[in-house]
Amino acid sequence: MHRITSMGLFIRLRRKRGWRESLWPGRAAAGQPLTSTQKQLVSQLSPTLESKVISVSERGLTSTQWSVYNTDTKRIRYISIPTSMTIIKM
Repeated sequence: MHRITSMGLFIRLRRKRGWRESLWPGRAAAGQPLTSTQKQLVSQLSPTLESKVISVSERGLTSTQWSVYNTDTKRIRYISIPTSMTIIKM
């Protein structure tokens, strides 16, 4: 397991096929580069999907959060936990 010793102070933003991607560079104690990434859906191809964010930590763990509108126009938020197959509905 790598211990993080520093994180970059800048964020690199780029657009890639309907997603806005943010990268945060850092370094482990042994000097290996580590990067945290967050992708946010920019294009709205679905009328029921409000937002979607995919986050990948420095350790490679992926979590996903998204909000949808159901048929009653109620907003439902979902969160997937990186270390589990569980999806939380809020």
